[in-house]
Amino acid sequence: MGRRDRGHWCRKRPGLGGSGWHRRVQGGFGRVGFERPDGLCPLDQRLSAPIVYAPPRASDGSVAPHDEPALSASDGLIRYVNPDYHIVPDENHGGRRISSAAFKATTGDPHHGVSVDLQPLLHAAGLTVGPGCRSGFGAVLIRTGAARSLGFRVGSDPVGPGDPDGVPPNPHHGQIWGVKTKRHSKGLHEAVEGWVIELSGVALKDEG
Repeated sequence: MGRRDRGHWCRKRPGLGGSGWHRRVQGGFGRVGFERPDGLCPLDQRLSAPIVYAPPRASDGSVAPHDEPALSASDGLIRYVNPDYHIVPDENHGGRRISSAAFKATTGDPHHGVSVDLQPLLHAAGLTVGPGCRSGFGAVLIRTGAARSLGFRVGSDPVGPGDPDGVPPNPHHGQIWGVKTKRHSKGLHEAVEGWVIELSGVALKDEG
């Protein structure tokens, strides 16, 4: 089993040994188990299949904007923060903070997509971050439901080998589509829940 994603404690599930509180853990290949305070329970017999998204594609083979129904509201979206471009002075509190420019759509994208990695796919592969997180980068978490509440669509957009822009292969890659304006970028910035990889001395937001 791959790296465990230790979740919230919950009441004992039927059919699991032991008693009391359990905590859901995510294993490799999308497998789910439950952990007790006194040790790991056997994997749930109703093991989930490997996570597979089948994004719709346009006539040129590119992924068409869509809202992936298999992504739940609580599923995480990981956005990477480049300290060379995405950090600005914090005028209110001193120090530094993330700029809303970190949540702008990719330049030239007609669908106004913001690149993210899909946390369920990362966790199924035993990863915390994907290949887009270069050395020195930070990473922040946005929930799928928060992005949808702003009117955006969220789905898988895997990067295969031989990408014309030279982007390394990344099967975990996704997009938040519809981020057209500065107001949209600011809204997505406000939706950030927390750090995945923290940049020392950098605040997540301008708290006013």
